Formats: sequence, C-alpha cells, structure tokens
Amino acid sequence: MWLPTIGEEFKDRDALEKKLRRSGWEFEGGGSSLRDGQIIGQDVEVISTHLGLRLVIDLIPDNGQVRVECLKRTLLGVPSAEEAAEEAVASFIDNLPDTVGRGMWVNNKYLRHPHLPHPCDTLNYCPYGQLVEVYPLHAWYGDAKKAAKAEGKRLREYLKGHPEITARDCGLYGHECPVHYLAEIDKEAKEALETP
Repeated sequence: MWLPTIGEEFKDRDALEKKLRRSGWEFEGGGSSLRDGQIIGQDVEVISTHLGLRLVIDLIPDNGQVRVECLKRTLLGVPSAEEAAEEAVASFIDNLPDTVGRGMWVNNKYLRHPHLPHPCDTLNYCPYGQLVEVYPLHAWYGDAKKAAKAEGKRLREYLKGHPEITARDCGLYGHECPVHYLAEIDKEAKEALETP
C-alpha cells in the first residue's frame, strides 16, 4: 500500500486524496488552517483497516502546489498519547467519590487542621486570594457586618470580641480560612508550630 513521503509534492490536496484512495486508503476527514484569509496549512486523515493504521498527513502550500510536511501514524484501536491522557483524566474525575463533588478540585468540606493560625496574621495579606470564596460563608457574617457598621468599627475589630465565631473564619471576608482544609503539615511545619 502506497504512503506519501515527507517533502513529496502534489498539485493540490485533491490530487493527494485521489492517489490515496486508488491505493486503498479510506478518507476520514481533513481541514485547512487559515491566517488572514490565506491557507497556511492543510491536513488529510485516512485509515486503512487492512493495515490497521490511521494516517494524518500535514500539507503546506509550496509554489502553487502542496508539500507533505509531516506524517502521523497511529494504530487503529490504539489511542494516541493525547487521547490516552484525556481518557485518564476523565476516568479519574468519574471515579472521584461523590462526597468530594465532581468538578470541584479543592477540599472545602473536610477539615484537616482546625486549630492552625491564619496565615494572614503573619503575612499581613491573604495568600489564598479568590480561592477563599469557595469556602463556607456563614450566616452570621451579614449580621456581624451590620453590627460592626452600627458600632462604627471595622468588621475585623468587631469580631475580635467574638473568638468563638472567628476560630476558623476570616475576619475580613467571613468565609472559613482555606488553611484549615488545605494545609499539609510536614516535620518542619510541626516544629515551627510547637516553638513559642
């Protein structure tokens, strides 16, 4: 069965397709890449059930003709590397336990370290940014915000008098701090937490 070679030239894509069909290849598809209305590349996809091969031929225009730039061969029934990777990710997502919530890639349900200090107290900024918004926001937040405004205090100052509320919660935004869900405690972190 005939195969084109890299660098081989044809009058146009149709001429290549005709030659492939005469040789026993079955046409599967193809397309063109355009830039500013000009064809900058084309591809032809053919299969041979006899050989068990799929062939993708990349063509580029060359002096009014098309030239074979690249040949990609894969076995029929054997996924390409990209297909295998996509299948592995899809399988991983499908096999996630329902309690985690498919499509939610952060742990926002299971407390791992409820007694860790908030990193913003040390850093003077929130290292989690917008990620905080996917963590639980408690009903007390709206009431506390109104009460702080009525007393003329900032929310953070108002909440300092309510430690039972703020043990895990962000005194600025009201959500539970992600550190209690995401922190990974290694030996160095344990030592740092234990030193006064």
